[in-house]
Amino acid sequence: MDKTPRKKKALKVKLDTKNVDATFERKDDQSVEMSVDTNVVDVHYTKDVDGNESLTIEIEDGKQYDFVANGESAVLPKGSIWKVTGELARILIKKGFGKLKK
Repeated sequence: MDKTPRKKKALKVKLDTKNVDATFERKDDQSVEMSVDTNVVDVHYTKDVDGNESLTIEIEDGKQYDFVANGESAVLPKGSIWKVTGELARILIKKGFGKLKK
């Protein structure tokens, strides 16, 4: 007996709290869209039917963030915390020099 896999149903979930707004939607064609909006960053994730994924993280340029260095750069020692603007934080994260403090 061969079992056929169940077809996934369309699903839409929305969570709205004081600090976080999150939405998750799976459509009939199995494409997925997810977004999380917080006071610090906004994250949007999509996956289409072909399996192509995209992740976008939005950081406000003018806002100040705490950046934690991971030691990959000689100028930024491991574990050091820096107050940087959103524009500089985005550049440092793309280069792999650390992450935003939680």
